[in-house]
Amino acid sequence: MTNQDLINIGFKEIPHYTVGNSVFYDLGRNRQLSASSVGTPNEMLFICEIDPDNKNEITDLVCLHNYDYDKILTLKKVKTIISAISTTAELYNSEIIDEIFDSITETESDIVRKQMLFAVWIDEGMKAKGLDKKQFAELMNETEDTITEWLSGTCDLTDKKIKIEEILDFESEDNSSIFPKNI
Repeated sequence: MTNQDLINIGFKEIPHYTVGNSVFYDLGRNRQLSASSVGTPNEMLFICEIDPDNKNEITDLVCLHNYDYDKILTLKKVKTIISAISTTAELYNSEIIDEIFDSITETESDIVRKQMLFAVWIDEGMKAKGLDKKQFAELMNETEDTITEWLSGTCDLTDKKIKIEEILDFESEDNSSIFPKNI
């Protein structure tokens, strides 16, 4: 995959030089998807929130894909992520893109959506408890790097779900899990 492939689905070039030749996709609500070093062993995909008062400042940044953990980023994965989290943006239409979207199984799309939703819940729970990654890692008996990987939304955390719920006090009023089944 190349930056041009991403531009073809609606990403835009950053108007100034960046080390990773970054491109971004407007997700709406002051959020952007940013891809850097596409097609290289340094490839990364981030979601970030832009300060509404200063469009040049990022207030939050979460890595969704890192070559070291996830290997090569695919156009299929990028499109699945966009469709799972975009609120206002529409994808560029073409027969090739339609074919790619049609090849994504409902199961694959559902898995990505659930993993990303789980990562958002963890991030929101950490914020609600006033925990940074280091503090949360200590409570989970994990490393900060592991927490970063969890927050990327690319991990199956089924075996960690109960402990995460306990530490972050994620329970509904009837004491059942707030997480959808099969996450």
